[in-house]
Amino acid sequence: MRLLSFVSLAVFWLVASSCLLSSQQPEQGGQAAAATIKARAELVVVPVVVTDKSGNHVSGLKHQDFIVQENDVEQKIAFFEEVTTNTEHVARTKPGDNSFSNILQAGKTPKRVTILLFDLLNTRSVDQKRDAMMQSLSESLDVTEPTALYILTRSGLKPIHDFTTDPKVLIAAIKKMRGSTDADLNAATDAPDLLAASSEAQDLLHTLHDATENCIQRRIAAETTLEAMQQLAKAYAGLPGRKAIIWATGGFPFRINHRSMELAPRESYADVAPLYERTWKAINDANFAIYPIDLKGLNQPAQCDPQLKATRPQTDKSREHAQSANGEAVMNCSPAVAWATMESQATMQVFANATGGTYYNRNDLVKGFREAAKDSRTYYLLSYYLNRGNAKPGWRKLHVKLDRRGVKVRARSGFFVTDAASSPISTDTEVMAAVNSPLDYTELPLKLTWTNFGALQNSNKREIEYEVYIPANATTVDEGDSNHLRVAFIAQVRLPDGKIAVQPQARTFEGHLKPEALQKVRSAGLRYRNSLELPAGDYTVRFVALDSLSGKMGSVAATLKVEKLKD
Repeated sequence: MRLLSFVSLAVFWLVASSCLLSSQQPEQGGQAAAATIKARAELVVVPVVVTDKSGNHVSGLKHQDFIVQENDVEQKIAFFEEVTTNTEHVARTKPGDNSFSNILQAGKTPKRVTILLFDLLNTRSVDQKRDAMMQSLSESLDVTEPTALYILTRSGLKPIHDFTTDPKVLIAAIKKMRGSTDADLNAATDAPDLLAASSEAQDLLHTLHDATENCIQRRIAAETTLEAMQQLAKAYAGLPGRKAIIWATGGFPFRINHRSMELAPRESYADVAPLYERTWKAINDANFAIYPIDLKGLNQPAQCDPQLKATRPQTDKSREHAQSANGEAVMNCSPAVAWATMESQATMQVFANATGGTYYNRNDLVKGFREAAKDSRTYYLLSYYLNRGNAKPGWRKLHVKLDRRGVKVRARSGFFVTDAASSPISTDTEVMAAVNSPLDYTELPLKLTWTNFGALQNSNKREIEYEVYIPANATTVDEGDSNHLRVAFIAQVRLPDGKIAVQPQARTFEGHLKPEALQKVRSAGLRYRNSLELPAGDYTVRFVALDSLSGKMGSVAATLKVEKLKD
C-alpha cells in the first residue's frame, strides 16, 4: 500500500483545491449539516417531555414557560422547538457506482426511532431465559414503529436488525426462532423479507450462544458495556432529535455515585473513568433517552438469580433488609445477591433519570417499548450556550421547570463536561474503536468513492484511488484561533475472514485557513484523496474521519473488489 507523502502546511493550502479542498459546488441530498464555523461555541440541547395527569403530551407551550438551570443557575434559552415525529423509516444513502456514505436521509420532519438493546453480557442463565426473552420481545414490538435491535455479549455489540428495515422482518425472525411454521411466516412476510428474517434468526441464535459463555471479569464487562453504548450513540448522532433506547439487562457491571455521577468505588475504576465520561458525553450529544428494563423478572423468584442463591446462608435479619430499589421484597436471596440487586437497580434508576428516560424494575418490555415510543412522539427541545468561562470538568446538574400546575416535566438531569469537551482531542483508543465498530458513525457525514483502478508496474497489485468527501459546514473551523482546522483520515482494509490485510493508513491535515480557503470550506466542503495498493481479492475497507476540534467522528464501511490483472 502506497502512502501519499506529507505536504507541508505552507504548501498544503496552496494546492488544496487539488488535494483536499474543492471549488466544486456542494453535493445535494442527504441531511444538511449544521454550520460549525464558530469560535468554540457549544450548545447544550435538552429534550423535554411534558405530560398532564393522564400522561398525555401538553402542547402549545412557549419558551417563556420554561426555566432551565445548570448547577442551580438559570440559563438563557437560545433555541426552542416543539417537535412532532413520524414513523417513516429513516433511509440510509444507498451505495452508488463505487460510492458509499454514512449520511442518513432524515427528511424535513424528525423521525421516531426506538432502539432495543438486549444486554446478555450482564444477564446470567441465558439458556434458561431465551424462550421468555423471545416471547417478551415478540409481544413488545409494534410494526408501525421504526425499531433497531442490538445484542450485547462478551464479544461486544452485535447488530441484528436495522431501524431502516420493516419491523415485520424482525418479528418473523423471532417467530422462526420460536418454532413457528413456514405457513405462519408466509402469511405475513414477503419472500425477500423471509430471507432477511432467516438471516436475522441465525444472527440471534449465534449471538445468544455466544452470550452463554459468560465467564468474564466485572471490569471487562464494564468496559465492553460502555464501549457498546458509545458506539450506539455515535452511530445515531447523525439523526436529529430525541432517540429512545430500551436497555434490557440483568444488571449493570458497575455502580454510580448518584451525586457526583462518578463510577463507584472511584479508586477501583480509575482507568475506566475516562471511557465512562466520554460515553456519557456521546449519550448526551446523541440525545439518547435510556429506558432500563430489569431482566431479572425472567427468573423465579422474580428478582433472584438461582446461580447465586447459595453464596451465603441467609438470616432473618438479612431477609428483612433485602429490598429492591422501589421497596419490593427480594425473596430467597443471599445477602450478597440482595445487595447486588439493590445496587444494580439503583444504577438503572440513575441512568434513566440522567437521560430523561424511565426505569422499569420488572421484565416489562411491552410497557417499556410503548412508553418510550409515546415519549418520542412529541416533545420540546431547549438549547442554551455552554459557559466556557467555567471549564472545570465534572457533572453539571440540569433542572427544567415549567410555570404551570398539574403537569409533569421529564428531562435529563445533567451532563458531563470532560477534558475532551473543554479541549476536544480524541485518543487513539477512540479512533480504533470507530475503526473496529460494526456500526457506521454518523456524527460527521462523509462519502467515499473509488475513483480509479490502476495497474502498478512490476507488481501483481492494483492501485485503487479514492476520494473522501465531507459536506460543507460539517467540520469545525475555530475562528477564534485564526481559522484553525484539523481533520484526520484513517483507512483500514480487512479480508473476508476479518483479518487486517495491510497496515492502517492515516493522514492528518491541520492549518489556519486564509479567507479564500475558509470560503471554500464553507461552500464546497472538504475532499481528501489518496490510494491503496492491493492484490486481487475481496475486501472491506473501514474509513474514519475525525474532526479533532469537536471530537466528532464519521465512518463508513465500503466493499471493494479488486480484479486480477490480465496477463
